[in-house]
Amino acid sequence: MGRHRVFAGMVAVAAAVALAAPAHARAEWQRGVAYTTYAATTYGTAASDSSLSRLASDGNSSVEIVATRYMASSSASSIVATPRTPTDASILHAMQTARSLGLAVTLKPQVDVLTGNWRGWIAPSDPAAWFDSLEATTYHYADLAQQGGAAMMVVGTEFQSMSGPAYTARWQQLIAGVRKRFTGKLTYAANFDEFNQVQFWPLLDYIGVDAYWRLADAPDPALESLVSAWTSRGHVAALRQAALTAGKPVLLTEIGYRSTPGAAIHPNWWDTTGDLDLTEQSNAYEAVYRTFAGQPWFAGLYWWSWPATLPPDGSNTDYTPTFKPAEQVMESWNAKLAAAPAPVAPAPISGSGSGGQSPVAAPPAAVPQTAAAKPKPTRRKCVRRVRTGASRAGRACKAARAPRKTAHGAPRSRGAR
Repeated sequence: MGRHRVFAGMVAVAAAVALAAPAHARAEWQRGVAYTTYAATTYGTAASDSSLSRLASDGNSSVEIVATRYMASSSASSIVATPRTPTDASILHAMQTARSLGLAVTLKPQVDVLTGNWRGWIAPSDPAAWFDSLEATTYHYADLAQQGGAAMMVVGTEFQSMSGPAYTARWQQLIAGVRKRFTGKLTYAANFDEFNQVQFWPLLDYIGVDAYWRLADAPDPALESLVSAWTSRGHVAALRQAALTAGKPVLLTEIGYRSTPGAAIHPNWWDTTGDLDLTEQSNAYEAVYRTFAGQPWFAGLYWWSWPATLPPDGSNTDYTPTFKPAEQVMESWNAKLAAAPAPVAPAPISGSGSGGQSPVAAPPAAVPQTAAAKPKPTRRKCVRRVRTGASRAGRACKAARAPRKTAHGAPRSRGAR
């Protein structure tokens, strides 16, 4: 795709998303991105400062700074820092810079597995020792979050095999320890098929969900189809019911789409090959905002991901929205959400009403998908790479087994369903 087509798409999207502000956004609606690096000192550089400045200028209210430590294997019982783990000094620098730009800071420690397995399927040989190590890691970052003036901390991410009822007591202990060290808000980032098994939500301030649900069955779905999929596939109802049950608002601690054909089919697949498709990514962004902007039980979202070192342009198929039409969608909605009149008091989480959208002003025409706005390129077949061997689903996507390695050096891992 030529650069002129990318530019034309960005102009068209910017014009199309000039929508009326939602009538009743929560006063605390967090407008943020997950901020990433997988190098020791990048958060402390001028490049990172510049990246933070750009995301602040897009109207984001919050930034979720990711700090990754590692397990040697999926059966390891310890969590350790490596040369790729951001240093405490660089994290504190990024926190200070973000706050100076008016951003609220969330600190999000994560654990990856060096052998490439997804963190959601770990099976530590000594679960008690693993939780001891997790506590030590989490308490370290709780102290850092307090020192750096963070507003919120994520106490764990996608530990699907370790977050069920059998381990609730250990999570209660961990959360109590964090509360003694950190005075801000707390959440846990559950995978999209994990959050219903978590029993410690009442101890936290938000139900955190990494929302990589399937929204389509074919590439390039219409915007209206993406919007309706959130309801017709049951995702909104499931999140709303979780909020009602726990009495806590829902926060999407991660959500994201690559700029490639089929991004809305499997948002968690990172290593498929295909052409650049900026429209599917931007439409998926637009659909998320239209779905959640008016929900009284919804507290906001963090887009995966925004790199600490910005890419040179938007011609990559990575998750980042930078220099792409998706960034225009985000910026436009950030402005509307910031300007939306808040209720006199935060809307209560109650069982009344339906699970659909709260009233939102009707938007104009959808993000253009016409040839004039964005010519559809001839695309290569999108290929899913599969690792041999069985999984609980009978076949294992490599996305669930290997760290997600983006074009900018940021590994990710995600359970595939």
